[in-house]
Amino acid sequence: MKIGMRLISVSTILLSLFFIGCASYKPVQLPKILNDTNLSLPNRPEKWWEGFDDRELNSLLNEAITKNFDLLAAKSRISQAKETLAKINSSLYPSVDLSLSGSHSKESFENGTFVSNDISGSLQASYEVDLFGRLDALSKAGFHDYNRQKFDYETVYIALSSNLVTNWYDLAYSYESEKILKERIELARKEVALLKQRYERQRAKLVDFLSQQSSLKQMESDLEAVKYQKELYKNTLSALLGKSPLEFNLNTIPSLPEKMPKQIGSVSSEVLLKRPDIQAALESLKAQDRRVAATVSAQYPRFSISASVRQSDITLNNIFENWSSSIVASLLAPIYDAGSREADVKIATNKRRELIFNLKKLLVEAAVEVANAIKSIETKQKSYQIAKQQLLIAEKKEQSYRMHYLHGTEDFKRYLDAKLALKLAKDREVRSRLELIKAYISFYRATASGWN
Repeated sequence: MKIGMRLISVSTILLSLFFIGCASYKPVQLPKILNDTNLSLPNRPEKWWEGFDDRELNSLLNEAITKNFDLLAAKSRISQAKETLAKINSSLYPSVDLSLSGSHSKESFENGTFVSNDISGSLQASYEVDLFGRLDALSKAGFHDYNRQKFDYETVYIALSSNLVTNWYDLAYSYESEKILKERIELARKEVALLKQRYERQRAKLVDFLSQQSSLKQMESDLEAVKYQKELYKNTLSALLGKSPLEFNLNTIPSLPEKMPKQIGSVSSEVLLKRPDIQAALESLKAQDRRVAATVSAQYPRFSISASVRQSDITLNNIFENWSSSIVASLLAPIYDAGSREADVKIATNKRRELIFNLKKLLVEAAVEVANAIKSIETKQKSYQIAKQQLLIAEKKEQSYRMHYLHGTEDFKRYLDAKLALKLAKDREVRSRLELIKAYISFYRATASGWN
C-alpha cells in the first residue's frame, strides 16, 4: 500500500508539470521537408527557360537542381533552421532527467575488511512558466528564421538558373562566333593571295597587301581568344553542375535560339513583394521583431517549478522504499544589472530598425532592376530587328556581287569584300540575339517570375 501511494504521488508531481507545459503552449506547425532531391516549398519553381525550346538546356537545369553545391548547402541550412526551431520549442515544455549513481568502497581494519555498496537514483522535472511571453517570442523568431531559409533557397535557385542559362548561351555564341571567324579567316586568306598576285603584277600597292595580312593575323588572334572563352564557359557550366571540367561533356553543340519568350507586358508592384529575397528580408524583420519582444520580456520576473524524487541505498528488497520527494516554486525578479537588459532591448530595437532600412533599400533596388530589365528588352529588341535588316541587306548585296562576278562584270576582290561584309553582318545579328536573350534572363531574375 505504501509503495502504491508513493508511486502515485511521484507520478502526480511529474505528470502535473508536463500537462501544465503542454496546456500553456501550442507550437507552430512545420511543413514537412522531403528528401534532398525534392524539397517541398511554398513556391514551386516554374521552368521559365523552357520558353527558349532548348532540350539540352532543360536537361542541364534538371541536373543542376539535384547536384549544385550552393543549392544543396541551402537545403542543409533549411534543415538546420528546422532543428534549431525544434530546440527552441523544447524550452516551452517541462524537462525530465533521470540520474543513477553507484559506488563501491572497501576499507581494511585490524578486525577485518569493511565493504559497502551504495546505489542511489533521482528523477527530476522542471518547467518555466512563460508569464510574459519571452519563450513564445523566441519560438516565433525561430519559425521566421526557418521561413527565411526557405526563401533564401528560392533565391539561390533563381540565381543558379539565370547564371546557368546565361553561361549556356554565352557558350552557344562562342561556337557561332568561332564558326563565323573561321569563315572570315578563309575569305581573308583568299584576299591576301589575290593581293599578292596583284602586287607581283604591279596592280596593287604593297601597303594594301600588308594591311590585309595584318587583318588576317588579327582574325587568327581573335579566333584563339574565342576558343579560350569557350573553354571558360564550359568550365563554369561544369562548376554549376557540381562537376569537374573533365567530367563535363556536351551531348549537343549549343546554339542560340531563334524563338524568343513571350512579350513582356506591364509589371505589377505585387511582383516585387513575391521575390524570394524580399520575402527573406521580411521574415528576418519579423524574427527580429519577436526578439525585441523577448528582450523586453527578459526585464520582467521569471517563474519556474521543479519537482524531484530521490532514493538512496537502493537494493532489490527496498527498491520502492525510503523515497523522498519535493516540489519547489521559484520566482526570479531582476533588481539591478547596471543597465544590461535595457542595453539588450536597445540593441535589438536598433537591429530591427536596420532591417527595416535594408528592406526598403531592397525594394527600391528591385524596382530599379525590373525597370532596367524592361527597358533593356525594349532596346535590345529594336537593335536585334535592325541587325536582322542589316543581315538581309548584306545577303542581297553579296548575291548581287556574286552574280556580277560570275558574269565577268565585277572584280573578284569586291566580291570577296561583299562576302566578308556578310560575315560581319551575321556576327552582329548573332551578338544582338545574344544580348536580347540576356535581357530576357535579367527580366526573369529581377521579377523572380520563374515562381508561382
